[in-house]
Amino acid sequence: MRKIVAGRSIRWDEQRAQQAYQAGHWVQETLFDCLAKECLHSPNRPLLIEGDTILTPCSLDMQARKLAAYMLATCPQGSVISF
Repeated sequence: MRKIVAGRSIRWDEQRAQQAYQAGHWVQETLFDCLAKECLHSPNRPLLIEGDTILTPCSLDMQARKLAAYMLATCPQGSVISF
């Protein structure tokens, strides 16, 4: 069986897809949704430690928003944008 995803035809097995969702390998949430939950439930939990840099859910959210705002500000007016 095939399914169209983002304009492309891919092989699709509904039973395997359901198994992946049930096992927690696939989720319906976006990364933004997951990050927003983490900001509420454990805002200072370290997500990444690299040398002296510690990235928490809230610091990642702040940096991602700044990057998105910069990218949006630099795009030509009328552009189609997907973050």
